Amino acid sequence: MNRIIFFILPFLAACAAVPTEATPIQPTGAPTGADVAVIAHRGGAGLAPENTLASFKNGLALDVDVLEMDTHLTKDGIVVVFHDATIERTTDGKGRVADFTLAELQKFNAAAQYAGGTTEKQSVPTFAQVLDLAKPTRARIEVEIKVPVPGRYAGIEQKLLDEIAARAMLERVQVSSFDFGVLKDLKTLNPRVTTVALLSLDYFRAVDINQPARVIDQIRALDAAFIAVNKDLLTPALVQEAQKRGIQVEVWTVDREEEMKKFAEMKVDGIISNRPDILKRVLGK
Repeated sequence: MNRIIFFILPFLAACAAVPTEATPIQPTGAPTGADVAVIAHRGGAGLAPENTLASFKNGLALDVDVLEMDTHLTKDGIVVVFHDATIERTTDGKGRVADFTLAELQKFNAAAQYAGGTTEKQSVPTFAQVLDLAKPTRARIEVEIKVPVPGRYAGIEQKLLDEIAARAMLERVQVSSFDFGVLKDLKTLNPRVTTVALLSLDYFRAVDINQPARVIDQIRALDAAFIAVNKDLLTPALVQEAQKRGIQVEVWTVDREEEMKKFAEMKVDGIISNRPDILKRVLGK
């Protein structure tokens, strides 16, 4: 009798572990659409003039998870939100951001070249203005420190951190850069700052994308919490390796619905898009 019981008990245990039709299998730890952060690229550049207070207000009205933006330093040392090192693509002026004082820069219309139709004049905002706009909301901030040729802006990392600290927003801001030296300096200045390593084609010319463990080794050495990868380069293997080792993954810039669905199924942590309105619908948020 004891021998019969010995054989029957494992069999019964195995049967109990098999889910019935009434008990569907649930994914374990896999993000759903609701888990994917909606990140408004330059505030949502497909909906309003990029990197302006108008775009950030619109992104906040859409209740996005993260406002993404870019920063440069003016001639008089003010951190401003702007993408290019020169101003002609988006404004009615010409020249380098770094060659203007803030007062001079804000005379130009940052919405002058917006292709989405007529809009009221927008001044180039300061980083402080955008932080003040976002502070009363739930939105996080992802801010890129730009590195124009021929080199980095002296002191921009500390200036950026000072603006964040003045508003007690460190826990809501993550700072990104393609330049790993910038990320290292940020961590030296404040080890608590959340950093994002931006990975582009230039990066993968030096580091084989087919060796995801090597990529994540480098990111871990930087103590970065995120990677953000060009949509044409991101692979499921890199996503899995990063998340397995505690690194969150964002993908940029994703504006087509089919690609939004693809990356959501890939279980990325955040999608950066010029059309956060469409992204929210696709993700069911």
